Amino acid sequence: MIGVILAGGRSRRLGRDKATARLLGKSLLQWVCEALRDAGATTVVIVAQPSQRLGTLPAGTVRVDDERDAGVDGPLAALDLGLRHALTRQEEFAVVAPCDVPALDPQDVRLALSELAAGDEAAVALSSGPKGPHPLLAAYRVSPAAAAVTRALATGERAARSILSSLPFRVLERSALRCAEATDPCNTAEELEAMEALLLAANGARVRAMSSNLVALILAAGKGTRMRSDLPKVLHHLGGRPLIHHVLDAASGAGASRSVIVIGYQGERVRESILGAGYEDTGFASQPEQRGTGHAVQCALPALRTGEEVALILSGDVPGINGGRLRELVALLDEHTPLALMTFEADDPAGYGRVVRGLTGEIVCIREHKDASADELELRECNAGVYAARVELLTSALWTFSDRNAAGEVYLTDLVAVAAAAGPVKALRVGAAEVAGVNTPEQLAALDRGFGGGERSEGGD
Repeated sequence: MIGVILAGGRSRRLGRDKATARLLGKSLLQWVCEALRDAGATTVVIVAQPSQRLGTLPAGTVRVDDERDAGVDGPLAALDLGLRHALTRQEEFAVVAPCDVPALDPQDVRLALSELAAGDEAAVALSSGPKGPHPLLAAYRVSPAAAAVTRALATGERAARSILSSLPFRVLERSALRCAEATDPCNTAEELEAMEALLLAANGARVRAMSSNLVALILAAGKGTRMRSDLPKVLHHLGGRPLIHHVLDAASGAGASRSVIVIGYQGERVRESILGAGYEDTGFASQPEQRGTGHAVQCALPALRTGEEVALILSGDVPGINGGRLRELVALLDEHTPLALMTFEADDPAGYGRVVRGLTGEIVCIREHKDASADELELRECNAGVYAARVELLTSALWTFSDRNAAGEVYLTDLVAVAAAAGPVKALRVGAAEVAGVNTPEQLAALDRGFGGGERSEGGD
């Protein structure tokens, strides 16, 4: 599935370019892009006007400029460009949305795609507007939709809704959408303000509710042989401080009430570094033998306290992670979703676990590189090793895992397939640099130059 965002242009009523208007620290364009990516879009195509300044685009996006006169050709021409791009990539399905629907939910995208799987060629959710109903979310079978657009353009049509007269389509009832309360586009400053309140209520309240029972599990037992040093890897310095201190700050910035550190190699030295730096309410769990990430979390579970219901699982050697991103990850959990993970697109995915998705973009499992098939090795979406999980899921599933795999280890990634069999597993796509681990002195030196030799702000936001 490919995502297409119609970036529009300058809004007269808003007095600025809608795509770059910001809510809760992100542009409208970013909100919509993240929803499409989390729903499984392999790529998001942003159809823009050449004069639009959209800033740095999110990872996994492609900008396509509409060189034609938007005032003459309108949104139908923009849709034409997006579908043509999907055809060149041989995508079967495309999900199209305007840039000004930041409350778009990934589950709504999957709902639209499920209608296509039932045989329709289009599924649309309509929003009212001054010029009549128009699609605020549409899923299309690419080939017939592109042909319909070509026919409509030949007759002088401009409105995207005009192609529906020649396609078998289904209307998605707004009451069935998770974003039903916030489906109208943002056209004025007042509408932007109202939308921000809705987004804060939907995301902020859930994070605040979870933070009181949120614990961070930080995996820090390894020696780090490739660092060519007797010092535990997590105690190597970045920006003047040990790597694991940066991770502890990010966990605190995410709202974790405390952290539990899994220690092994020179564990007492790691403990002294953490407690000596003032991280007082910190628990420790021992992993005498390093038998994999799943085994590390197994070792941590007995250290959890009653009432700690949600766990962030982090690596002590990934110092670029920040509290804001972790809050976004926790916000993906709900009563139907006990597991969420961070993923990234890798230019060279060798060595990373691959994110395997189903026909409609749902996450099926994580396949470690050593166990992957030839087709799976071609995938470029990779597991970042950062998770938010219900503790109940961890305690019920982890003890069933074995080490019968190519590495002879207990994989934490096996948790993804277990959770996916019971309900949706959500993903937060981030930039590769945000989740870069430190495995060699050269990688540490490169990250240190990026930090500028200074210290990070608290929480990493």
